[in-house]
Amino acid sequence: MSGKNYNVLVDMDDGDYSHNQPATIESDGLEFQDFSSSSGNNTSAPPPPPPSGRTGSFFDTQQQQERTQSSGSGKPVWSLDYYSRFFDVDTSQVLERCLKTVYPVGDFANDTLNNQPDLYGPFWISTTVVFALFVCSSLAGSLAAYIANVPHENDFRLLSYAVGVVYSYGFLCPALVWAATKYYGCQPSLLEIVNYYGYGLTVWIPVSKILERQKQEAANRKQKASSYVNQAPFRYAERNFKSRVPPPDYSKVVDLHHFDSSDPRIVKISLPNKLISPFCYKQDYDAYLVNDIPGLIIIQNPFTDKAQRHFIRECLKVYSQAPNTSNLDTHYTIPKEGLWNFYERERRGDLEQDYHIPRKEVNNNENDSSSENDEKPDPPPVETVPLLPPSQLVYKMRWVTLGYQYHWPTKTYHFDRRYDVPEEVDELTRAVVTAIEGVGHNGWKNTYRGSDYKTEAGVVNYYQYRDTLMGHVDRSELNMEAPLVSIR
Repeated sequence: MSGKNYNVLVDMDDGDYSHNQPATIESDGLEFQDFSSSSGNNTSAPPPPPPSGRTGSFFDTQQQQERTQSSGSGKPVWSLDYYSRFFDVDTSQVLERCLKTVYPVGDFANDTLNNQPDLYGPFWISTTVVFALFVCSSLAGSLAAYIANVPHENDFRLLSYAVGVVYSYGFLCPALVWAATKYYGCQPSLLEIVNYYGYGLTVWIPVSKILERQKQEAANRKQKASSYVNQAPFRYAERNFKSRVPPPDYSKVVDLHHFDSSDPRIVKISLPNKLISPFCYKQDYDAYLVNDIPGLIIIQNPFTDKAQRHFIRECLKVYSQAPNTSNLDTHYTIPKEGLWNFYERERRGDLEQDYHIPRKEVNNNENDSSSENDEKPDPPPVETVPLLPPSQLVYKMRWVTLGYQYHWPTKTYHFDRRYDVPEEVDELTRAVVTAIEGVGHNGWKNTYRGSDYKTEAGVVNYYQYRDTLMGHVDRSELNMEAPLVSIR
């Protein structure tokens, strides 16, 4: 049989058919299917297209790789068209993903990203965070400076720091996490990790606004007199120079490295006497007087480089040795040869690996006496101080006393503990006092003679990075006429 729209092929096999059952198409198990294009209702699904030769990249998840393989798109990875699909999101999707990072509920990858991560959100959120941090910080700083009536300059280094930190967190950290998980045999999606980090930056946008408000409130509090109740002038000045919001006011700071001859606060004079010392460059020096501080005489950097290195070495190696007392002697039994020498021995490997400076175990009498002539007990040690090796303990040294030992609990001297001041220190200080004989200005004059001066006590201060020594009132000096020499 033949027809217009179909062909029939009949294959007859030899067999023994029963005479009781007629041979029919159904009994032979034959089926026919109409592939005619003229059929009115064709409900069968079209056959799948052949797989593309392109494979998914490491940007894609498994589902994305399957879609990419079936899409047949073969755009190279270095073309902009390749990345356009990562920016194919609408506003509702981006907002939903931002909110889900602030209030995380469920599986972010499957429920929120729907296995379709993007680059639009991570890029613009990171950019917005950089903009918000810089603008809010600059605005808060300018408002604080306006409240404090001080000039304000925009610090564009903050913008550079924000760009480096935010973009490194949003894109470099995900790449490192992806590489680490890939190294250990996992099959992560780089885009999903970027979305975790990028959308996670959303919370910093309101945080930057909160930071701006806090800085403004701090600036307002510092302008109220109630914030400085029962504070000494030194403490007020310290708070000013350590303040970040508002920024410190340096208008009253004296900077002799950039001396302005028109500044009425500073008076430049020539010393009436020569500064004779082997540690100085020359003998004729100029000095600076501060009108607001009668009696303050400043000689700017008279010491040679060799002299500075010499005194630094002596302060570390010699002046820290017994019988001189340091702040560490209260709690530790410092060897007589000094902590610095033990530190050098440790670096050379002369000490045992687990060696540490022992703690003081004897607790002295706590009955402190403020009398100048009575023997003053040392302050009691603290049992909880850690056992440290010399290499760590040396960084905790803050001061060493020379000559008369100072009793810090009573702010007086130990008159029963008088030791010799180093000869070179005595000669240098007497040379300075001799050079300033007769110096005066606006009603005050130094009448103390250098020949009458003798160095009896001194303090060596050790500074670590970012350490400060605030001004204080010293009421322990018996002779208020003798000059106090400060070498720094």
